[in-house]
Amino acid sequence: MLRRSNLKGYIIDKIVDKVVVKMFADDTTVYLDALDSFEELQVLLKKWCEASSTKFNVEKTEIIPVGTIEHRERVIATRKLNANDPPIPKNIHIVQEKEAVQILGGHIGNGIDTFVLWTPIVERIDSRLERYDRWHPTLEGRKNIVQISVGAMTQYKTQVNGMPERIVKYLIRATREFMAGGAKSSPISLDMLMATIADGGKNLLDLKARNEAIQLMKLKSYLNLGPERAIWGYIADSNFELNNVTANDSTEAPTYFETAEGDESSKEGFDGARVLAEYGSRKEHPDNIISSVTPEFELRGAKLSSLMQAIAYAEIKKAKGPPARKATDNMIKQVQASIKQNFNRIPLPADIWKSARHKNFTRQVRNFLWKSLHNAHRIGNFWTHIPECEDRAISQFYSVTEDLEHILLKCERPGQHQIWNLAKELWLKKHDRWPDFPSGLF
Repeated sequence: MLRRSNLKGYIIDKIVDKVVVKMFADDTTVYLDALDSFEELQVLLKKWCEASSTKFNVEKTEIIPVGTIEHRERVIATRKLNANDPPIPKNIHIVQEKEAVQILGGHIGNGIDTFVLWTPIVERIDSRLERYDRWHPTLEGRKNIVQISVGAMTQYKTQVNGMPERIVKYLIRATREFMAGGAKSSPISLDMLMATIADGGKNLLDLKARNEAIQLMKLKSYLNLGPERAIWGYIADSNFELNNVTANDSTEAPTYFETAEGDESSKEGFDGARVLAEYGSRKEHPDNIISSVTPEFELRGAKLSSLMQAIAYAEIKKAKGPPARKATDNMIKQVQASIKQNFNRIPLPADIWKSARHKNFTRQVRNFLWKSLHNAHRIGNFWTHIPECEDRAISQFYSVTEDLEHILLKCERPGQHQIWNLAKELWLKKHDRWPDFPSGLF
């Protein structure tokens, strides 16, 4: 009814039908031109309600002026779309400047402050993280909690309204504090926690990379010039004066060839090319054609039209790479040296990280091995940088640095030899030789 009415609505280039109404579930959005009549819209809606036995909730109707600042201020002041239209009833709210209206989970308005829109979400995230923190979850549990709170609770809002930089910084700081378990500092940086499993990280949510992936999905939708292109893409074309970008730039129409015409000098070249082509078509064995592409013409990267957000997110994290950490690199080298000495092979770092997460290990053992590979236990040299705690780095019985190698392999305290003898006994039930641990821990 509305589409067949005299309402002009929005006329957008490249779209045949005028844009008058959009409906989703019980939400209806009507688009009116500056010369349309709001009174005529009310008459049409009343007729439709009588015919369908439904009712519009007039009290929840919101009018958002769109256009130049002068037009918006005139509509707010006069409560008229144009001079010939009767005033809009006073029980219908006209959205003011810098006022936001929520539609389908997103907020729209003129001159709105997106930072204010994020305040309720940030407060809910803080409350949820504080509640979960009382349960004292493991590091793996904290990673999952960040994913279902910071990640899930911001995904849709970021896609619809974007995330201000101040909110990004605040949520990253909140994530860092939550992962540290209330401690003022953590021996493992947040960047290392966000690295992939193969790089020694926990695959923690990388908020900046996630937001970049969302922006790429918006770009993908905007550059989709096919018939299913979103209407907002055409509106963006008008706003950015990009109406010259059309679907014809990537046409799928068939391509035809015809003989080129030229003067006598070019005719000789055409005839020669025809002779060579005929000769080539009759050859029994094809020539060895070099099909390599010169570097300046070799396209790299992902195909945007086929890109998904999960793939974009993973590739962005991969491009960043893991942060350099000297302590971790030294431990990985120790492990590789120990395995080479005992088993005559050198495993890749990714294989070492994967083995530390073996399904037969309990959660506590996996967490212990992961921290050990990072040399991140609060022992030994960890205390040398903390004022008035330096003496904790030294063993009380042997006057040496009480690092993990000393605790597991060299300490002579009661029970040490008994544990290793039991481990050796179990090992020899399956293997022929008990390995030596000269420097490595695994």
